[in-house]
Formats: sequence, structure tokens, C-alpha cells
Amino acid sequence: MRLGRAVCGGILLAALAAGGVLVVWKRPAAEPPPEPVRLTLHELPPEEEGERLSQYDELIRKYAARYDFDWRLIAAMIAVESRFDAECRTADGGMGLMQLMPDTAEEMRCAKPFDPEENIATGVKFLRSLCDRIPGNLTERDRLQFALAAYNGGYGHLIDARKLAKTLELSPDKWRGNVEESIQFLEHESYYKQSRHGYCKAQVIIRHVERVMEKFDEYSERFSATGPSARRIF
Repeated sequence: MRLGRAVCGGILLAALAAGGVLVVWKRPAAEPPPEPVRLTLHELPPEEEGERLSQYDELIRKYAARYDFDWRLIAAMIAVESRFDAECRTADGGMGLMQLMPDTAEEMRCAKPFDPEENIATGVKFLRSLCDRIPGNLTERDRLQFALAAYNGGYGHLIDARKLAKTLELSPDKWRGNVEESIQFLEHESYYKQSRHGYCKAQVIIRHVERVMEKFDEYSERFSATGPSARRIF
């Protein structure tokens, strides 16, 4: 019996000739490295997630219920506004999880905008005030989209856009394809000079509404709505 060994291209061949039988062993292929987990900043990894989304879930549920919102909507807003970063500060002045502006924080008497609970409580209360303030016979979804637009760009610009929608023979009571269209005219001098509140960053507002609604729809599929906050979407 003769035993011969050869190594070629990292594969070990051990040939054993016995009775005309050749047995070949291959070195087991190395397992590929695991795919990296891609998370929104401060979201929990899937294996730790379960019915939880972030470390702020309890606060989100608490204040969503207090102001009669679906908690997944508030979570979607925070994901878009700050990516769940309680220390987030933007160049235009936004502060904390729900990106409170300084004048909003002052108006709502928020003394500690970087405190997670105070920030969430203030942001959710402010959103409720916008929802309740918007006049008109609106669907729930349209009222929510109007409130998100006002939260991001200011209530005055929303009012200007709804008035302009009438002039353009669009519906002032519908966001998609109507006020969503008219607000874009407020980026042009010939229109914003005639409006009460002047120029607005319409594209930023539109994209903000889209992103929050997309994230809300995503969270609605991933997580269950439980408790009193499940009664309404806005």
C-alpha cells in the first residue's frame, strides 16, 4: 500500500490506493461572515426587538395614549426627526428626539428639551394641538398629513397653502395632489410675496410628510397597536 499526499489551491487531497479504491477528502469550506445588521440609529437589533422598537417605547406609548395617538405614529415621527437620538441637534435649531424648535419649546414651556420624557411629552402635545387646530371637514389621514406639514414647516405656511389651493381650483381639504401641490408655489417669489407668511421650504415639508407616513406604515406592519392609543391613527 502506498500513501501519497498533495496540496493544491488550498484543498488537501489524500489519496489512498487500496484495492483500486481512491478516497478523497476536502477541507471544509470556511463559512461566510455574517451579514452586518443595518439599524436606524438607536433602534434595537431584531433579536432583542420583539414588540419593542427603541429604549423610549414606554415613554412613546405613555404620551401617545395621553394625547390619543397611535404610538407607532409617534415612533415614526421620532425615527424621521432624530433617528431616536435624544442628543440630536440640527443646524436650524431642532432639539432632541422630536426636534423641538426653540420657539415651540418656549411656547409649550419645555424647560429641558434634551430630556427624553420632557421632549416626547412636549412634541406629542404640540402635534395634538395642531391636529385640533386645523379647521375643515377632513379625513383622519388628511388631518394628520396637514398636522405633520405644520409641525415641520409652521402652521402659517399650511394656512397660506390651503388658501392658495382654492385659488388654483384645488381642494383645500386634501393633502395628496392638492395642498401638497399648492404649497410648492410658495417657493416662488410671485406667490410667496402675496402670502401672509412668505417663503417656505415646500420640498422639505413634502418630503417630511412622506417619510413619516412611510415609516408609520412600516411600523404598523411590524408592530401591534395595543391600548387606548390604537383607537385613532392621528
